[in-house]
Amino acid sequence: MATFFLSHSSRDDVFVERLRGEMLGRRYESLFLDFDPADGIPAGRDWERELYSQLRLADAVIYVGSHAANRSVWCFAELALTRSMDKPVIPLRIGGAPRHRLLRGVQHLDTSDGHGLQGLWAALQAGGFDPADSMRWDPLRAPYPGLRTFVREDAAVYFGRRDSVRDVVSKLRSTLHRTGSRFLAVVGPSGCGKSSLVRAGIATALERGPAPWLVIPPFTPGDQPVAALARALAVISRQQGRPVDREKLQRRIESPGEFVEVIRDIAADGAEGATVLLVVDQGEELLLASGPERDRFAALLRVAIRTEVPFAVIVTLRSDFLTAALETAQIGNLIDESLVLGPMDRSLLWEVIEGPARRAGLVIAPGLAGRLVDDAQGGDALPLLAYTLRELYERRSGNILTVSDYEAMGGVAASITRQADYSQRRLGDAGAAHAVLATLIKLVGIDAGGQRVRRRVERSHFVGVQGAVVDEFIAARLLTVGDVDQTAIVQISHEALLRAWEPLRQEIDRLSQLIGVRSQLERLAAEWLEAGRDAAYLLHGERLAGSQAVLAAMDEHTGELALVREYVDASVDRERQSLERESDRLARRALELVDRDPELSLLLAAAAVEEYIATPRAVTALVRAAAMSQLVFDLHHAPVMSAAWSGDGTQIATGDDAGEICVWDAMNANLVIRLAGHPGGVSSLAFDDARAHLLSCGSDRTARVWDLATGDQVRVLPHPKGVGSVTQCRARGCSHGVRRRPRARLERRDTGARRARGPQGTGVERGPLFRWRIVEHRRGRHCEALVGQRNRSGDRA
Repeated sequence: MATFFLSHSSRDDVFVERLRGEMLGRRYESLFLDFDPADGIPAGRDWERELYSQLRLADAVIYVGSHAANRSVWCFAELALTRSMDKPVIPLRIGGAPRHRLLRGVQHLDTSDGHGLQGLWAALQAGGFDPADSMRWDPLRAPYPGLRTFVREDAAVYFGRRDSVRDVVSKLRSTLHRTGSRFLAVVGPSGCGKSSLVRAGIATALERGPAPWLVIPPFTPGDQPVAALARALAVISRQQGRPVDREKLQRRIESPGEFVEVIRDIAADGAEGATVLLVVDQGEELLLASGPERDRFAALLRVAIRTEVPFAVIVTLRSDFLTAALETAQIGNLIDESLVLGPMDRSLLWEVIEGPARRAGLVIAPGLAGRLVDDAQGGDALPLLAYTLRELYERRSGNILTVSDYEAMGGVAASITRQADYSQRRLGDAGAAHAVLATLIKLVGIDAGGQRVRRRVERSHFVGVQGAVVDEFIAARLLTVGDVDQTAIVQISHEALLRAWEPLRQEIDRLSQLIGVRSQLERLAAEWLEAGRDAAYLLHGERLAGSQAVLAAMDEHTGELALVREYVDASVDRERQSLERESDRLARRALELVDRDPELSLLLAAAAVEEYIATPRAVTALVRAAAMSQLVFDLHHAPVMSAAWSGDGTQIATGDDAGEICVWDAMNANLVIRLAGHPGGVSSLAFDDARAHLLSCGSDRTARVWDLATGDQVRVLPHPKGVGSVTQCRARGCSHGVRRRPRARLERRDTGARRARGPQGTGVERGPLFRWRIVEHRRGRHCEALVGQRNRSGDRA
């Protein structure tokens, strides 16, 4: 990094100001001049101490050698300190002054012949001081950003990727001369520094190069890439003095032709012949967007890079997403050039450590840099090293980074985990340890390819103890908070935390299926919303049931899932309507056949009630078909209100209006046991899998568990609002379930072809059918159709 100190006498301020202007014009921006109102010595600072501090930071000193400067005590001290530090000095003689006595062996440039400054530019180039390496840096910024990405303001302390920067800049400049070759992908594994390379390296180098470039503020696409693009375009328009309404701009760029016009306007407001560069950071997020949204975004870029408008695109892409990106034609077909960015080797890691230290005037203790390089191994070497350097900078005493501080931190590998453990302990002392992993899990997603990724969540969704967790991890720089459309957004600082911190990694492993379904639901809900809530995008069947289970397993206060909940609720409503239609369709057919073919009518009515929904039409069909049944159980003294089959089909339980329950042998209608206990009518019954217990509910607002061996009541379950039905629950080993809303479950077993008898006794070959029994009671109070064991395939009738 080229930083210059201008040593001069105050009597030569006019010449020095002209020299400063010339250097800035040639993009030598990193200059120190004590009277410079922007970069000179601030008011209130120790003037002498500040001068010497800036000398230590400089890479070279340009000495303006006039008669006054040669006599100046301060100039003498500055030159003496420079020579003692073995830094290069480039002397400029003005006014015919003699050589300074400390510089008698140094070649001077004489300005008296008018060629001195030309000689200065040549000398700077010959000395390896490239203008591209001379950038301003705010000394109030930390030279090591930690897990945070290097941005434009950090360009002066960005080291280690000089060759990659030059390679990409060369590719971009050359591709502009070839039609259709303006889309470059920077590909590499997570943690190799792709975002920093593009933001602090490539974009800065293009802006400072000889040809004019306009860089649209880099952005991450998220699941709404067109909206993210509109935000970036609105920012640069505002910077150019043309503030625009972002929402109107977003609607405008929905048309590729209008997007091209917006790019044309941006280019016209720049320097003549300027090229516009769009930087899409973390391009793998495009795979998280819905298909139509991704297609629209890709269409905008495709049209823009194939017009005469000077426009180019850089996208960063994780290598583990490369196959998915290439298989997604809308993205893969756009990539014309690529740069594969691998992990840094040892020499580059040395630059990452020592370069910013030199720029900030830090001293690295002997042996520390070598230990850092030796310990920074593996796929996460760079982010772990970056975090460690930031911690060392925060712990420093004066301007020295010490070995003792490094050892106290536990080394590179333990830097992130140590900080996470420390934050967890602090939260534990405050009684919030239980919420740490539950909070962080909300910030983890799994993409369509099964990869673990960071997830953005609005800060307002973390309240109470979870808000305390977020605040603690933000303070530890393990989480970052940014602003999107004036909304605070929280995310994990770097994916290295997902892999490096064992408690979080294990929690992700444990909940990976849940996280994956949640991420998938978010993508599906976004597609549904984008399609105008089209019913064709809704869930049904097993996918809907699984989605409901996921939502039930999540914290009920996860407000960030509002769209997902709306999507699932809409799916449930549509599924119910579909079931009602199918139930009524079967019921109508059952009513048509009830006189001609009662057995088939019973099957259809039972399927309508059990497989679908017990609509009024289906219940009517079932009651009418039951009247044709030939098997009668008639030992009740009151109207029968309910009945149920055992799971193996060998027993039937019936309940009457007086609260009595009878258990029958299903094959011969013999009474097995009589149960009494309900003071009112019995409305619903259910066996457990082993036929050891029976669950009943009645008008007395209780559900009761019976031991079928002894006839005793095992448990009474009160329901103040009443119980509508009970059912056998097959989830997680449960034997019983109670539900307020009546809904039956059809359990069936394929018995192959069978011969059924019609009402006149004529035989009709049917099949394959399912084993079933239907109960008809003489008093006409039939309530339920009952069937045998469920078909393992789970297919509906």
